[in-house]
Order: sequence, then C-alpha cells, then structure tokens
Amino acid sequence: MHAPLVLADWLETIDSINDAISHPDWDATIHNPWFIIGSIVFIAVALLRGWKAMLILYLGAIAVWYIEANIVNAHGNGGGSIFGFAAAVVVVGGFAIYMLLIRD
Repeated sequence: MHAPLVLADWLETIDSINDAISHPDWDATIHNPWFIIGSIVFIAVALLRGWKAMLILYLGAIAVWYIEANIVNAHGNGGGSIFGFAAAVVVVGGFAIYMLLIRD
C-alpha cells in the first residue's frame, strides 16, 4: 500500500536533483559551507598527496563554471558573451596546460 507513495517520493527527489543539476546556482553553491569545506579538504589532500593533475582539473572546472555563470549568463545570448567565454576558457586551458605539461 505504501509502495506507490515511496516511489512518488523517490521520483520527486530525483526530479529536484535533476533540476539542481540542470540549473546550477553559482552564488548558492559558492556560499554553501559544505562546498567550501569539501573544496578545502580536496585541495589539502591533493596538495599533500601530490595530485597535481586532479588539483588543476578541479580548480579549472570551478574556474570554467565561474566564467559560464558570470560572463555567459550575465550578458545574455549576445555575440560578445560567447567571445568572452571562449577567451576565458582559452586562458584557463592555457594555464592548465602550462601547469600540467610545461612546468614541472
């Protein structure tokens, strides 16, 4: 008798998770204490264990997410925002390539 109710709760939970993943909120995430603590722990472990590639990928992903949230979404769908996004991704990618491959 309770199985459909439980299934409906799971579907509602999955729907809320899907909505959060589909429409991430940069400001809410960056001010979330769990995100901050998790990031500090991951960065500390990566530095202590020497996981340079994982550290660069993590920080690069956060940088690209910041760029997307503040350049593309803030300026709308104009042509200038896509060029700004592309330029910023090239800078982040160039820095990541420098840190991973050139500087050793």
